[in-house]
Amino acid sequence: MKKHWMFVGLLALPTLGFAEYQGGMGIGLQYGGFGYQASLVSEQAKFFLSVGVISASIGVQKTLGVDRQHSLGLNLGSATFGEDFAGLTYNYYSHGVTERGTVVGIEIGRLKFEDRFLSSETIADFVVLSEKDDPNSNYLFVNLAVQF
Repeated sequence: MKKHWMFVGLLALPTLGFAEYQGGMGIGLQYGGFGYQASLVSEQAKFFLSVGVISASIGVQKTLGVDRQHSLGLNLGSATFGEDFAGLTYNYYSHGVTERGTVVGIEIGRLKFEDRFLSSETIADFVVLSEKDDPNSNYLFVNLAVQF
């Protein structure tokens, strides 16, 4: 069942006719740990699918600023070791989100939500961490990549 939402996301990507295709390779969960990211990119947003040695994920990012060199987003995926994850992302694009160049970013998120992955309760828990949360379920990843 957890792979179902990734398949639905894959089907939705080609329907976004306003964007251009872009590829990238890098490290971090936005690139499958170490892998490839296929994206549809416009001046306002980036939709992506990544596959690598650690995970596979889908995500969306909203570009910020006049120069479009910054973005905030969400990354949802499944790791090869069996855990699902959801993370908030920030990225800096050296030449802008629509151009070739280097990407540096961070992702902070949570691993599997006790078999309740995206219920309204877990989304609230994701935004406001409580004292009862297991600190081992939180993560921080740095992303380094080249987009082409």
